[in-house]
This record gives sequence, structure tokens and C-alpha cells, in this order.
Amino acid sequence: MIRVLIVLVLAGALSMAGLSRSGEAGEVESFVRSRLLIGSVQFAPGAVRLDSVERKKLDSIARRLNRAEMKEKLVRIEGFSSPDGASDQANISLAMQRAQAVDEYLRNNHRLGIDSFLVGFVDRTANGLTHEQKCRVEVAVYDNLLKIDAAPIDKTILRW
Repeated sequence: MIRVLIVLVLAGALSMAGLSRSGEAGEVESFVRSRLLIGSVQFAPGAVRLDSVERKKLDSIARRLNRAEMKEKLVRIEGFSSPDGASDQANISLAMQRAQAVDEYLRNNHRLGIDSFLVGFVDRTANGLTHEQKCRVEVAVYDNLLKIDAAPIDKTILRW
């Protein structure tokens, strides 16, 4: 079952969740710091289709996920796009479509029985990545310190 979680602005997420006290905010920070990158795949600019090289990378990622101890863990499939494009909404939609392509590949080809959260971001950072390198999906595992148990969602809502 696909689970979708969109986190666009951490402060907004904290506010919406009512996490304004410093102890709860500390738990969110601990959650974010627990991130373990399992692997990433690249997409051509503007594309959502996986090529054969990137599918092989996903095969390796799937093996790592199958070997990992997943108790008390969350898997996030984090789609990224560059800030170029028609609008932020279009770029976030592209990032989400990339995350969905990765999730579908992992489920259809590796029968992963894990819940995953799909997240879309526009990569505006000056982190030394080229335009092409910003067109990616990262598969990461987090400690479920916040005891997140998402309900299935039948559509993606884009807000910021």
C-alpha cells in the first residue's frame, strides 16, 4: 500500500502538527538526524522514467532494504527536482512523480512489504550539485521516533 506524506517546510509541518514546545521540536530534530540514506537514482531533466542504469541501482537499494531491520523505522522515498521549470507546483509535482516511479518499481519488481512515504522537494540549495544531479530520488530510512502511522491517501495534495 502506498502512503503519501508531503513535507515542504519543516516549520509548517511542526505548526500543523501542533509541535511548538521545545521538547516535541527536539523529537522532530532527532527524527530528521536519524536519516540513513540507502541510495539514490538520477533522472534526466524533466523526466520521470527510470533508465536501465538507474533500475539496476534500485535493485541494489531493494536488496539493502530487504536486509535492513525495519522495526520502528520509516522509509521515505524523497523525490527532488531542480528549481527550473514553469512553477513550484509543477516542480513539486515532477518530484512526486519521480518518487512514485521509484516506489512502483520497488513494489512491482521486488515485492517490498514495507510502508513508504513519498515526499517531493524542489532542490534550491547551493550544495554543489549540478542541475542534472538535482533531478533525483533518494531512498532513506528514519527512526520512527514520532510513532508516525499514516493513513492511506488516495490523492496528492500540494500546499506551501
